[in-house]
Amino acid sequence: STYRAAILTEFNKIPKIEMIKVQENLFPGQVKVGVHFCSLNDTDVRILEGTENVELPLVPGCEFSGEIVAVDPDNRLDFKVGDRVVALRGFRTSGGGLASEVVLSEFDCFPIGNISLKDAAILPYGHGTAMLAFSKYCPLNENDPVIVIAGPGGLGLGAIEVASSVFRAHVIGICDTQDSSILIRDEGAFQTICMSEGYAKIYRFLKNALGNRRARCIYDAVGGEALRLLEDFIDPQNGCILTAYPL
Repeated sequence: STYRAAILTEFNKIPKIEMIKVQENLFPGQVKVGVHFCSLNDTDVRILEGTENVELPLVPGCEFSGEIVAVDPDNRLDFKVGDRVVALRGFRTSGGGLASEVVLSEFDCFPIGNISLKDAAILPYGHGTAMLAFSKYCPLNENDPVIVIAGPGGLGLGAIEVASSVFRAHVIGICDTQDSSILIRDEGAFQTICMSEGYAKIYRFLKNALGNRRARCIYDAVGGEALRLLEDFIDPQNGCILTAYPL
């Protein structure tokens, strides 16, 4: 039997829908997921554009959700057929979520409880990265000032939502457009400013927004030179600068 998958064979080209032979037998520790939703994050975009070091052909889609349709009998996490999960694949693996089914390690799957499959498909990359950042690398307390450089993508929006809703931090957002400004306020940012205002206005805005405080964390989900501007606003004793795109 076969299943459908979108296969990328050439960078900057639309993946082609092809029929792939089903892997009938699972290896120890593997599960098979019937895909319901797949999100494309910025890593997927870079793969499609050819700016990531990956080998072709491959099926894009680092994060996806669905139901387990087959399990190895010896799986250690006790997954069973019918379990609803979200999965996060390494971006250099060949079998991503733009397919009707995916065989992967059980350790790449996470149960989602009563979260909808549609919502779950966007959680691992943006929200998962933020949870790791704010719980392990820069633990936040309630009302800690946090500056997030964000665009309209999941990495920045996830950081804002996690910082404000989970850790109750005071989030200040720096974004690319006015539309993004509205979006990140909806996600929980208390104050926002657009990069188009210019560095001088952003600097004054942050001085006023922070008052006599300094940021516990600066979280860069966009990349670029703006991060250098913000060094003056980090707590020199306990602050952390976290970026997805090192300069």
